Amino acid sequence: MTDNAGFEQFVDSHNIQMLDEPYKFNEKDAELRRLKPWHTDPNYFDKVKISAIAMIKMVTHARSGGDIEIMGMLLGRVEEKTFFVTDCFALPVEGTETRVNAQTEAYEYMARYVDLYNRAGYMEKVIGWYHSHPGYGCWLSGIDVNTQKLNQQFTEPFLAIVVDPIRTLSSGKIDLGAFRTYPDDHVAGEGSFSDRYIPIHKAEDFGHHRNKYYSLEVSYFMSSMDTKLLKYFWNSYWVETLSANKLSNISGYLNSQLVNMSSILHEVNKDRMKGDKASSLIAKAGEDSRKLIAETTNGLLQEYFKTSFCRGPGETAKKEVESEGHQHAEDEAR
Repeated sequence: MTDNAGFEQFVDSHNIQMLDEPYKFNEKDAELRRLKPWHTDPNYFDKVKISAIAMIKMVTHARSGGDIEIMGMLLGRVEEKTFFVTDCFALPVEGTETRVNAQTEAYEYMARYVDLYNRAGYMEKVIGWYHSHPGYGCWLSGIDVNTQKLNQQFTEPFLAIVVDPIRTLSSGKIDLGAFRTYPDDHVAGEGSFSDRYIPIHKAEDFGHHRNKYYSLEVSYFMSSMDTKLLKYFWNSYWVETLSANKLSNISGYLNSQLVNMSSILHEVNKDRMKGDKASSLIAKAGEDSRKLIAETTNGLLQEYFKTSFCRGPGETAKKEVESEGHQHAEDEAR
């Protein structure tokens, strides 16, 4: 597959639309900020459209953190019920494997960055933040909910995006979610969030806060001006992907999934559970194991085709002949 074919497949698989309107600034953003319809409708925003360049920048930043959470800010504007994320930038924060918090230095950096950004003539505003959940899915933890709720109180309109770089690498498709929180006095329903693929040690945190926020429909776009820059990013990504060993890059994630499945089955066996709770946990272990098998098989196939592609049939045959020759020489020596 050529790099252009890979790029086209990437665009098709993520349904990236050609769209120039997000960069044509008008009075809609200012009018919406004046009316503040989200004050009377907690579910006012229901869509987010993300530029492909911003998406790649977020995923690249998240991958650079490995198993450590990273954080950055979103730039763009709003229109009726929709966030348009046109760009993003990383924040210099110290994260851990379970949380990331911005300190005073990060806020000073953000203020300076936005000031210089606007002086350069760009009209985008800070409309949210993003951070990573390496290997445990896209949702908001208790700390994330409090951070987002605070931002919505003082810097509306504001959006939260979560990226999982490990699952993105594992599946080959961007794993990203967008969220907003409800006010304290809002009575939410059960919600539509599923705990599929949530590690068991995160399940309690996930379940406790799942009714305090909702997700937005996510789609991606690129403008006619973005295409050349996006192809440049893609060509760099293609070389990196081709030379990388997928299984070695996600080996920690695969091991953690095995530990998670073992923990689920241990919980069932420990209390000799019966009924719906046991059935639910066993079903979850089954779904997780099928996902793990599919990802491992996919990684093995990618490594096989990558090796065949790089060596070529002639070199592969040559390696086999050399191997047989060495074996024959060892047999004669004996």
